[in-house]
Amino acid sequence: MWWSELRHAAAVPDLRSPSELADVDEPAWPELAALIDAAPSPVVVLPVPVDQARAVLYRLQVTARSALGALALNCGGLLIDHGWLRVLGGGGDALPDLATVNDLGDPVQSQGPPSFLAVAYDALGGRFAIDGGGLGIQQGKVCYWARTP
Repeated sequence: MWWSELRHAAAVPDLRSPSELADVDEPAWPELAALIDAAPSPVVVLPVPVDQARAVLYRLQVTARSALGALALNCGGLLIDHGWLRVLGGGGDALPDLATVNDLGDPVQSQGPPSFLAVAYDALGGRFAIDGGGLGIQQGKVCYWARTP
């Protein structure tokens, strides 16, 4: 869903406002929260200031209907299994935000969606990214790169 929303945003000259992106029917956060609650490993949901979350959502140009948008809007990120896995969201003291990590500035000046979007990393330095076409795997697929010594 992330890729189709981001591609659509690039094709549409009128960008969506933070309110249009955040205030949606059927947001993904309740489903994500249920998955977090049912996780077999501990998950810490980091807080995010509302204004910061909306700014990140605007820079991403995805709605809160998507998992990516829900993470950006509702949490600073997730620390899974005592921080072994760190999923990015709206950012905060413990983690950077999705837009900054991916060098997404003001979408008015954007040249289109990125070729991939970094979304998480592990404690050993591995990285997770969504293929936006530039990784050559498959658009929308999450890819993992282990850190090599």
